[in-house]
Order: sequence, then C-alpha cells, then structure tokens
Amino acid sequence: MNYATETLGRTLQGCHSYDILANPLYFDDFQYVSASLENRKNYIIDDDDDEDNDAVQSDIVRYALNLAYMNE
Repeated sequence: MNYATETLGRTLQGCHSYDILANPLYFDDFQYVSASLENRKNYIIDDDDDEDNDAVQSDIVRYALNLAYMNE
C-alpha cells in the first residue's frame, strides 16, 4: 500500500481554482459582479447615462482576464 508523505513548505490555501475571479480577494479588487448574481444591474454603477450597458463594465473584466486563452 502506498502512502503520501507530508508536504513540506508551501501548500495551496484558500480558493483552489485557476479562475482568478473565484478568489474573493481578487473578486473584490477587480470590482467584478458575477453574471449569476440576481438583479446584477442594481450592483453595477458606471459613469454614463446609458443604463443598458452597465453589465458590460463587469463583463470586460472577465474577458480581459481570459484574453490570453481565447482563440483568434
């Protein structure tokens, strides 16, 4: 029977995901509002008078962080 040895040094802690926005610290730093949040538009405030584009502000954060992994 094989047994794993105890890990020495640094280990993963907190949010274990490659999605940076899954980590609450980055989620807050990027001021990201998830598309899964009910009444999402009520939480997004932007600087223009067009209320139809409020979600775009938060969506751009998701696109920008994933840009390196998108195909042309």
